[in-house]
Amino acid sequence: MIEEALHSSSQKRRRLALKAIDSALRVSGVVHQRELEYQGLLRRAELWTPKDRKEHVEAYRRVWCFLRDALPTLREDDRANVGTWFFGRATELLWIDELSGLVLDTVEEASRRGLVDQTRLLGWLSWLLEVKNKNVPPPIYSRLEAIQAAILGTGFSAQMRLYVGRSSFSTNPKDDALVQREIERLAAQAVKDKSQLRENLSWLVTSAAGQGFAFGFALGKHDAGFSLLTELLAAQRSAVENPSGFFLGGYLRAVSEADPSLLDDTLDSVTKDRKLTPLLVELTWRTRVTDHSIKRLISAARKGLIEISDLRTLAFGRAINNLSEAVFNELVRYLISVKRNDAAYVLLDLYAFYYLHGSEKKPFPERSTFALLSQPALFRETKHPSSNSMLSFHWGEIATAFINQFPDRGIKVAQLILKHFRDFGSPLNAYSRDVTRVLDLILDRNPDDVWNLVADILTNQADESYYVGQWLRGTLVGAEGGGALAQISSLSFWKWIDVEPTKRASFFATFVPKRLFRHEGEECLARELLVRYGRQRTVRSSLAANFMTEGWAGPASVHFIQAREQLLSFRSEEQNENVKRFIDEMVSSYDAQIERAQVEEERLRF
Repeated sequence: MIEEALHSSSQKRRRLALKAIDSALRVSGVVHQRELEYQGLLRRAELWTPKDRKEHVEAYRRVWCFLRDALPTLREDDRANVGTWFFGRATELLWIDELSGLVLDTVEEASRRGLVDQTRLLGWLSWLLEVKNKNVPPPIYSRLEAIQAAILGTGFSAQMRLYVGRSSFSTNPKDDALVQREIERLAAQAVKDKSQLRENLSWLVTSAAGQGFAFGFALGKHDAGFSLLTELLAAQRSAVENPSGFFLGGYLRAVSEADPSLLDDTLDSVTKDRKLTPLLVELTWRTRVTDHSIKRLISAARKGLIEISDLRTLAFGRAINNLSEAVFNELVRYLISVKRNDAAYVLLDLYAFYYLHGSEKKPFPERSTFALLSQPALFRETKHPSSNSMLSFHWGEIATAFINQFPDRGIKVAQLILKHFRDFGSPLNAYSRDVTRVLDLILDRNPDDVWNLVADILTNQADESYYVGQWLRGTLVGAEGGGALAQISSLSFWKWIDVEPTKRASFFATFVPKRLFRHEGEECLARELLVRYGRQRTVRSSLAANFMTEGWAGPASVHFIQAREQLLSFRSEEQNENVKRFIDEMVSSYDAQIERAQVEEERLRF
């Protein structure tokens, strides 16, 4: 079945087959959960479980051999997909003594036949040899070194691939120092013999140069007068596959320290070069972020020469924190004027880092900060709202600091939040804990004003009223504490309900906290609701549905029995007839649930 799917004309079927192979080869971080559902008179499925270690290892061997044999026959895009997880699975199987030789043979053959990405392979080898070296058994270590040597060869280019092409330094500071010394030596040698450098330029200007920045910076330090600048720009311009400004950025960093005016002239020329402008933001960030360089980026963005999303890079490393506020606000005004999701998201990042995450916090400008928080683009639908966690985090921290600085604007922010409470296409909605924390803060300071906003929504039964109700009782995802109702005077609730008790009391019952209790000094809202309005069947029915909306772990019958006993215990001290009637109805319902659950549980045991 898997083999047939691997060669299907459907990409979805092929990817599903590859995903199955990936899952079958996982050794660590895997939890196998088996639970067969009852299927009436059908025969229950028999799932495979290895009898012993030998059978378990053999299963891994068979799947790995299947993958090994399939690799040469896969389509190019499917082989690239395998490359995203191949080395992760190889690492896990490498530690199984019976399989290590097979895995290394496969890696060696795949490398020789060009079936795996060489950059990924070299990164994997470097990681095992330099980061995990203490854990790698000597025989495996020797094989890994031999594979690496076969790829790299010897001489200057081999040394470049070994030290500049690696994806990361080791975790050992002594090794880091050794690598840095080798990079310095190679940079000096490259300046003396530029022909050797030229042989490697084609990959230095791509993502294959994992330590390109360090080498570029060292090269710039050794290149008196920056004689290589024109040649490096030409090489970068010629990069086709996976171009990266890492190496060129390192070289220009050396230029920025020695000759800032030459750097400005160079970046001005990059702005006019259509092949290099996609790297303008990265090169700016890696060299010097100044008022002048930001104005250059704004101008390039207005002309459509750079991607606005690339500007997010400027937040890293506090690169923008030394800008003048006048120039930063010019950037703010431009990004707001774009009125697009990507611009709004970038601006939140930059704003948070500029005002809140510098060496010292800066006071917000009131008008532009509220304009930032209320950008319509922030609340538009996006393809993957749940993946924008940092957006809601930055929005939340900016809104919190804004309210602390300008307390009178809290209600305006609350109106904004409630207006978009059910906009689930945006990350800023009722299920964002960062958003509801801000609303909680405003409620804590202005409970009456917030209740007035909420009451209007509940009165009109607006689309967002359900989520407002869940927020009030504290049952939204990630909610903390007892909910917003605890912060508001109960007199406000009863006054609101009494305007139209037939309709509003049953609605309030759907989100009142589902607890019956007696604690001195604490009002039980569910009981008080029943005392006041429990004669209405709709109120009792809505409250019962509220109580029955729940989850639990373990046998259902045990849960229902416990819930019934708690209600009966509460009833034993209750005097109000409305409350007792509600409990009697709930107990009757629980009796039916218990009987049904016990039948189901008994059937599953046989």
